[in-house]
Amino acid sequence: MKAFLLAPTVLVLSLLAGCSPAGPEESVGPEPETVTPSESAVPEEITWTIPSTCELDSVLASIENNGFPGVVDLNPAWSPAAGTDLAAALDAGGIACGYGIPETDAGVTAYWVPNAEDVFEATAQSVWIPEGATIVDLDLSIAEVATYYVQVDGGTESEFPHWEVNVIFDGGLWLHLATSSWSMPNDGNAIIEAMLEVATP
Repeated sequence: MKAFLLAPTVLVLSLLAGCSPAGPEESVGPEPETVTPSESAVPEEITWTIPSTCELDSVLASIENNGFPGVVDLNPAWSPAAGTDLAAALDAGGIACGYGIPETDAGVTAYWVPNAEDVFEATAQSVWIPEGATIVDLDLSIAEVATYYVQVDGGTESEFPHWEVNVIFDGGLWLHLATSSWSMPNDGNAIIEAMLEVATP
């Protein structure tokens, strides 16, 4: 008889101790967190502004500090021949500037050009590559997409010294810098940095 009295006692103790299995409505566990996949970061599109004038103090200062003391904006009256990069730059809505030391042949030519209708790539094929341009990487604060570099030593009656870089950046900015005074691809980097600065909105 004692054996039969133990079973109800054990059942009562189990209920008082809360050991009975809880029903679904009694579950108090934490709600699972809903994880929303994060959207991929979209890189911000770069935009550039083409200067409306060649009278740019920061650019003039950079040119002066890089071997052209007393340089000024010469404001040349451009009349480019067809098939030249100057004609292509002006036709694309760019601006071309001639900076030089008065009464000397020393100076630089600079263009800021929007890459409308891929004018940079077309000019590379029609002008720079036939001139013997090579593709180089410049040490700039903003990585370029491509740079075409031309350097001619000159020294003959029909051939004059010539140094030139044409650089394209993300966002469609073509910069051109040319002179007869340099020999290495990175010689004009400080001026290119100044040109980039004035093209930044």
